[in-house]
Amino acid sequence: MEIAILVCNKGIDYESALHAYSIYKYLVKKGNRVEIIDYNFISNSKKSKYSKALYDFLDNNIVLTLNRYNDLSQIEENLPLADMYIIVDAESQDLLINLGENTIVYYAKDIANYNESELTNKFKDISVSYNLNDEHKMVSDPIFLLSHSDWHSIFENNCDINIPSNYTLVFSKSVSKDIMEYANTLSKYSQSDLYYITENMNAIFYNGKRIKNVNPIDLVNLIENANDIITTEDIGIKLCVLFEKNVHIFTNGQDSQIELINDFKLNNRIVKSPQNILSNVNCNYDELYKEIDQLKSNSYHFFKK
Repeated sequence: MEIAILVCNKGIDYESALHAYSIYKYLVKKGNRVEIIDYNFISNSKKSKYSKALYDFLDNNIVLTLNRYNDLSQIEENLPLADMYIIVDAESQDLLINLGENTIVYYAKDIANYNESELTNKFKDISVSYNLNDEHKMVSDPIFLLSHSDWHSIFENNCDINIPSNYTLVFSKSVSKDIMEYANTLSKYSQSDLYYITENMNAIFYNGKRIKNVNPIDLVNLIENANDIITTEDIGIKLCVLFEKNVHIFTNGQDSQIELINDFKLNNRIVKSPQNILSNVNCNYDELYKEIDQLKSNSYHFFKK
């Protein structure tokens, strides 16, 4: 089957890149021919080294459509040919465009206020990211379509940087003084080196080292091999769960992240203050993985159907 996938995003970032990659790999593994619609993955007006590293990762590891689209209307006007269309990560009704009679929606994030009959008439099937009602199946985040061992085997020998040993990793778009204070204290406490992945160009990292232009392969490897991960990012939390890592969360204050932390039962991993080191609070992923396994089963059934 030929499948075209629209990953809804406001611009390229680690989460959109890894979501595109994971759902692509999963469906190719099932014997399908898959294209990712090149929508908003790179902006012609902002080709930063950061976005270029992410786009190069996609361009080298998945099949992108020949056309680039910066507007949804462009996709509707010049739709790639496929037997099935999948919309992933839709956060608003505006993103739920009908790409044809065989359009399904995977992991929709906010459909509580939508017209149910309109959705039913518009799409062949819909799955959601949270338990809204019995109308739509709740499925796993695309990251979990691939197992821990899948990610490990894919990325094990494809890292562009030398992975250090015995280190604490900070992964955050911006690094506050509280994060730096906490990171320094934790690295001294655990007697580990300290590394940062951040877009904050002006931060002063004291005894840590900033790793620049990290692509998604590097990010996955760095998180998998770190002793501890300090993060403000949703994708950082998800990758820590995937690899069952010791995560320290500085919340970004967004409701969606609070829901994510609650769903993953990681409230005891929220850093309350820079002096409150969480090293002795163990992450227990056993119960969580029972729920994730059920969501993965829902996902597999959804695609099979």
